[in-house]
Amino acid sequence: MKTKSILLLSAALTAILAFPVGAQDSLGDMVYQGGYDWLIGKWVATTEEGQKITFELRWVLDRHAVVTTSQIGDMKYQGMIMFIPYREEIIQVGADSQGGAWTGAWRDEYGSAVHRMEQKRPNGETRRMEIVHTRVDADTFKATAYPIDSSGSRASEPWATLTYKRQKADASEAKAADGGAGWSDRTTLGDLLAQYGYEYMIGRWQARDDEAGTAIDVQYKWALDRNAVLVEAKIDRYEYWGMIALAPSGDEVIQFGADNRGGTWKSTWSESYDGAINRHEMLRPDGTRETMEHIYSKIDNDSFKVKEYTVESGGYRASSPRGETTFKRRAAETSQK
Repeated sequence: MKTKSILLLSAALTAILAFPVGAQDSLGDMVYQGGYDWLIGKWVATTEEGQKITFELRWVLDRHAVVTTSQIGDMKYQGMIMFIPYREEIIQVGADSQGGAWTGAWRDEYGSAVHRMEQKRPNGETRRMEIVHTRVDADTFKATAYPIDSSGSRASEPWATLTYKRQKADASEAKAADGGAGWSDRTTLGDLLAQYGYEYMIGRWQARDDEAGTAIDVQYKWALDRNAVLVEAKIDRYEYWGMIALAPSGDEVIQFGADNRGGTWKSTWSESYDGAINRHEMLRPDGTRETMEHIYSKIDNDSFKVKEYTVESGGYRASSPRGETTFKRRAAETSQK
């Protein structure tokens, strides 16, 4: 989706509830079986220059995913850790407040949790590294960062090693430095939504499926200094958590997420004369995939309509929608984080 074509944000998740819950391990199972549940929590470290780094991992979606956040100075990061059962792979996807996009994977290495990651920046630069997390005791771990060379090998000498201490629940968060973040001349997701009049989507929305007798509750929240939008959705006992961000190239809007049935999601955005189009690909725990498109039409500032279409094997959208849902604005829950 081109920069000037930013339109609406994702909402309806009504047609994906039919697939059965399999017997595959969840992320929570893998973390506890591997003995890495000690990493869950809030942590803080201090660099040699005296700068604080905060780091948090917290369960969501019935322990099918982990939301991770971190901050150093005015640089903020947020992402998700998800498990792909049929590949037996733990992946992490995220974004930062300076327009960077992050991908990576976790593995075990002789009792240490290793996170290999790649950051793509808006200026085209790509940075790769591995961080080795080694437990010292219940409230302490060491994080050793290594550069990755062009062949994909980890350097023998680390960049740095930091010692993290578990943070008490009431400890104050690290504050961002005054002034703008890096790459301040770039366009952010927030800029685009404001420019094209789609900020109205931020908030909490609800629709009702009278046939099924269930409510669909969706909430959109700003994150990372308006460089991203968090999406939380509930339909009866089904839950979804995702993030929408502008790709570092600045010409595409992407979305990733997970649900409490072990599904992982990735999306792209485009538009046509029909309206804003969000094409989703949902990967089930058994490795099967389903692709669908949602088309969004604004009714007024307090309501919008979503049509959902199946996508055929050739990649073409079906001629007729399989459902249509109207969402109405609701007051945001002040207690929801």
